[in-house]
Amino acid sequence: MKVLFTSILALFLAVPAWATGELSAPATCDTTDLGVSSGTLNVDLVWQANTINTTWYSNGTALSGNGVPSSCTYDAVLVPPTPDARPGYTFGGWRVHVAPACTIPSTDVSNNGNAYAAKRLIGKNYSTYGGATAATYGISAPGEWGVSWENGDKVTGVALCSAQSGDNHSREWGGNSSDWTSDETTLTSATGETQHCWCKATHYTANNAQQCSLSSPAWVFESDRGSASACRIYCAHRCAVYVQGNSDFREALFGGNVAPEPAVPTCLIPSTDVSTDGSSYGYKNDSTGPQGADSNNTSDYNLTEDNTWGVTWSNGDKVTGEAFCSTTDDGKNWGETGNPGTIGGYAAGGQYCWCRATHYTANNAQQCALSSPAWVFSNGDLGSASACASACAHECARIVQLFGSVFRAALFTGLVAQ
Repeated sequence: MKVLFTSILALFLAVPAWATGELSAPATCDTTDLGVSSGTLNVDLVWQANTINTTWYSNGTALSGNGVPSSCTYDAVLVPPTPDARPGYTFGGWRVHVAPACTIPSTDVSNNGNAYAAKRLIGKNYSTYGGATAATYGISAPGEWGVSWENGDKVTGVALCSAQSGDNHSREWGGNSSDWTSDETTLTSATGETQHCWCKATHYTANNAQQCSLSSPAWVFESDRGSASACRIYCAHRCAVYVQGNSDFREALFGGNVAPEPAVPTCLIPSTDVSTDGSSYGYKNDSTGPQGADSNNTSDYNLTEDNTWGVTWSNGDKVTGEAFCSTTDDGKNWGETGNPGTIGGYAAGGQYCWCRATHYTANNAQQCALSSPAWVFSNGDLGSASACASACAHECARIVQLFGSVFRAALFTGLVAQ
C-alpha cells in the first residue's frame, strides 16, 4: 500500500530546547545569605525548565484555536494537535520547521521602534521590561528582547554579559568594526567580572508575516554596566532601548543582514516645473544644533535624515534635496552655484547655508534621482553655526518654494529636460 505524507506540516520551536538554571546575584559568605555562621552547609542546585513557544503550520498556514498548544515545558509531555483531514493524503506526523534565513529591509535600519520588551538575565521570573509584553515577540528565555518598528515589523535578539569589554565610540558605532563586534567564543571564554553588555539580533518578522532567522548576526558592545549583577539586570533592556532609539547602533547590530537599497532611476525635471511656484514644503533641520531637529511636513516627503527638505509644485510633482552648513561661502553671492567643501555642520562651526536638489517625483509616480545636482549658495552668512543648524534646511525649502525662479534655475542647472 502506498502512503502519501503531508507536504507541509511543521512544528516550529521558537527558542532552543534545553533547561537552564536561574542566575543569581553574587552572594556574600555570611549568615544573611547562607543562614549559618559556621559548620557545614548543604546547597541544592535547583533547575527550572524552559517554556518553549510553539507555532503549528498546516500547508503553510499557522493553526490556532482550542487544541493547538502555543507553548510547552521542556522535558514535559507535549500533546500535538490533530490536523483536519486532507483528501487524498494520510497524515504522517509532525516535523520541526526551520525558519528561513532572511535580511532586514534597509528602510527598517533607520526606522525608530514604537514598542519593545526584554527579559532580564537575573531574578524572580526574569522580569520583563519595556512597553510591550514578552508574548508580543514570543520571547521567554532570560536575556531575550524584541523591538517593533513603526510599520509593524519586529526584530528579536539576545543579550550576553561578558568579561570581555568593547569600544562603543561614545555611542558612535561607526569606527573599527573589530572594536564593537565580537564572536561568541571570545565573549564566553573571557575571564573576570562579567559586567560588559553585548547584544545580538537573531530574528526578523515582517508585519504579519512568518518569522525568519538572520543568517550572520554579530555581537555588538552596548556598555560596561559596572558589575555582573547590574549587567544581568539591565543588559537585555539596554539592547532593546538602543535598537529602538539609535540608528547607528542598529546599523552595527544588523551588519550584513540588511537588504541593499533598491536602485533609484535617474531623471530630469520637466522644464515647466522650474518656473512653477510650489504649493507646499517640508524640512528637517540639524538635530545636533541648539534647537534640535526642528521639522515640518517630513512625512509628505519621507524626510528621515537631518538637513533635508522638500517642495511640492502646484501640479503635485515634488523635489527633495539636502542642506549643508559649510565653513566657507566659496566667494559666492546668493543664488550662485559653487563648492561648499566637505567641512561643516554645527560641531565644525559651519555658518554658511548651501542647498542642492537630489530627487524628483512626478505626481503619484516613482521617485528618481537627479544625476548631477549642484550646490547653490543660499541665504548668505547666517551669523553662527547654531543659527545655520537651526534654519538652513528650512531656508532651502522656503526659497525654492516662494522666492526662487532665479534660485531654482541655478539649483536645477543641467537637470531640466529640454
